[in-house]
Amino acid sequence: MCSIWPRPPKTSQCQRCRNTEPTAGGWFYLSAILDDYSRHIISWKLCTNMKAEDETDTLDLALQASVCDQVHVAHKPRLLSDNGSSYVSSDLAYGLKDKGIKHSCGAPYRPQTFDQLVDRVPNAGANILDLGCGAGIPVARDLCSLGHNVIGVDGSKEQIAKAKINVPDADFIQSDMTELDFLESSFDGISAFYSMTHLPAQKQCCLISNISFWLKPGATFIVSFGSGDAGSWTGEWLGVPMFFDHNSETTTLNCFLNNNLNIREYAVEQQDNEDVFFLWVEAIKID
Repeated sequence: MCSIWPRPPKTSQCQRCRNTEPTAGGWFYLSAILDDYSRHIISWKLCTNMKAEDETDTLDLALQASVCDQVHVAHKPRLLSDNGSSYVSSDLAYGLKDKGIKHSCGAPYRPQTFDQLVDRVPNAGANILDLGCGAGIPVARDLCSLGHNVIGVDGSKEQIAKAKINVPDADFIQSDMTELDFLESSFDGISAFYSMTHLPAQKQCCLISNISFWLKPGATFIVSFGSGDAGSWTGEWLGVPMFFDHNSETTTLNCFLNNNLNIREYAVEQQDNEDVFFLWVEAIKID
């Protein structure tokens, strides 16, 4: 929620909304700030990508329109958004911090991901591996705040550098996740949110086998994969070149069953406000 107008906090709330429209040349993304009190759109921007800078630009326009950037406001703005990739980025977090604006997401990261991972591990002190941790926000940060021991892994040197600043209580490793080497039964839980989709499909089952080896008996693995027919795609995503690949859903699920991982739940779900679907799987290491 975001206090755009200088009204009391009980009535001054603002929501962040986004919509997408296809064009002959691709997609445009509508970034808009909606005041929850008046239900008026305060600012908007038509974007060709979904980047954190687009979100901060739209917010700047809203602050200018409401003159909150020119006067002292007793109740600082608060932003409410979904959990789209640009909203949970460290770049947006830095931008909001500079403006003194707090940020709340409207729902857990996914109904089958963060909350379920927390529910499955010990109340505190669990050893958790976050594959594809990015800049450590929000998963590693929130797991550490609950008292867990977190190791984050990402292939990006820049993201790992940011993660070490954002989450000083976690340990971070810059590495290709397929080249990791941990002892057997090292972890109470492992997460791989939106990260294994960037591996070649033939390497994904090999990594699942490694993950089974790293998990303690009874421990939880929660992960997302591409959905639909098997295939790869390379192109611009969120403004940068990106590679995606996945096996068929049947092949992926069989990789779990063939590696002593019992599938507790799986579902194909649409990403927040995007025309993209992911296969989410929660699996338990068999004793």
